[in-house]
Amino acid sequence: MAIIFQRKPLTNYLTSTLVPIIFQVFENTADTTNIVARCYYINQTTAVETALGGKFRLANVPNINYVYQFDASEIFNNLTKYTLFDMPNNQQLGNSSGAPNLYKVWQDVATFKVVVKFQREYLDGTTGLIVLDPTEVSSNIFYVHEGVPDRRWLTQRVRSNGQGGSIFNFFQFLYESAVRRKRWFTNYPIKFSGGTDYQSFVNIHETEQYMLMFYGNQQGAGEIRFRTYASFDGSGAILGTNTIATNASEKNVSTTCVGFRDIVNGFTANAGTEGANFANVRSYKVDYLVNAGGGISPYMATEYVFNVDRQCLKNKGYLRFCFKNSMGGYDMVSSTGKYKEGTKNKFQNFEQTLGYENWKTPMAFGNSNWANESITEYSVSTQFMKPEYAKHFSEMFSSTQVYLKVANDGFTQVSDADIALSNYEQPYYFVPIVITPATAVFEDTTENVQQLKFKFARAVNQRQPRY
Repeated sequence: MAIIFQRKPLTNYLTSTLVPIIFQVFENTADTTNIVARCYYINQTTAVETALGGKFRLANVPNINYVYQFDASEIFNNLTKYTLFDMPNNQQLGNSSGAPNLYKVWQDVATFKVVVKFQREYLDGTTGLIVLDPTEVSSNIFYVHEGVPDRRWLTQRVRSNGQGGSIFNFFQFLYESAVRRKRWFTNYPIKFSGGTDYQSFVNIHETEQYMLMFYGNQQGAGEIRFRTYASFDGSGAILGTNTIATNASEKNVSTTCVGFRDIVNGFTANAGTEGANFANVRSYKVDYLVNAGGGISPYMATEYVFNVDRQCLKNKGYLRFCFKNSMGGYDMVSSTGKYKEGTKNKFQNFEQTLGYENWKTPMAFGNSNWANESITEYSVSTQFMKPEYAKHFSEMFSSTQVYLKVANDGFTQVSDADIALSNYEQPYYFVPIVITPATAVFEDTTENVQQLKFKFARAVNQRQPRY
């Protein structure tokens, strides 16, 4: 009997490598001793398959005859690790010179096309040896990504057809109905806006960038739409509309740049009533549309409403952060409260024995610092926020990747190949930092607002010459 799948990921569906990716197969041929599994990565450009490691021998599930299980998550997790600086070449976030690329596909970076193949091992009646049957049975082709939605969105299940559902059901831009029910790769607060629609509201400074990440598994052509307004909260008449087309055939995690600086750099040539550099814009909306047949119109995802802040940030304790969230997307948040910057030193000490001649010399070292490192440390008290926004900000404290926007000192050489954001907000760039976990606290008030207090340091210390 051939190998029969009882459980496997759905075709073309996105699966997280941070949760079990379970395959369950049935094989009851009398001479079968084991089932063997092997994982493959499929290059999305060349279609070449590459084996990931060796073959894994599976034993029978205990107390269930002829059934074998395999968890592929750890194997595929080695593929899906990425940082902000792994963004595809020549796809910087809103390059300040030349035409910016506001839509980016993280193909073979944050999303990988994969398959798992199974073979049986059987006992050769003539030789008495265990032999590998050359016939391979392939699973569905699916996609993997490193990220996990909040547990309230987890909908993974075993379907009657033996195919496991996707935990990203609410995050795949796959047309189901003309409602804003799909989610971007973020835990940013959403609000019910009537009917079946949802919105998110963001205050964005005119100098800031912002990213939205999503999985494009749409059925038909899609587009990202930008609409500008002269009033706050996206009210009143529309000043102008700009769109970015997405590729209907792509099934990859993608990024769209939606900060005010992004749209100024990307769409100024198209500006009409928005004015030069969008000077008349006080707010804008970003949403995702998909072609459901006969034109692009149905709404797919939560609509974002950006209110533009044009106030001077000088002397406001402004700090801009970027962090990788639990979904595997990148969020950006700002603190406009207070912060203190200081330097502390990390010493490695030793005491050397002094001879009589050195003991008489005032220049001699006895107790010495053998090696020193200077650590730039910040203590931050944020502005007061509503609890839902404070909760989103605090997700940064558990992130494994956090970056700080810093001013270019004028002589630091920052190449596009090394720092994907180097050309974006000149004279600024982003550097990795580490949050001190024990310092992150909430300060509650009676006005239903919260303040966050925490400390962080540069991820790389300044080393000093050794003794």
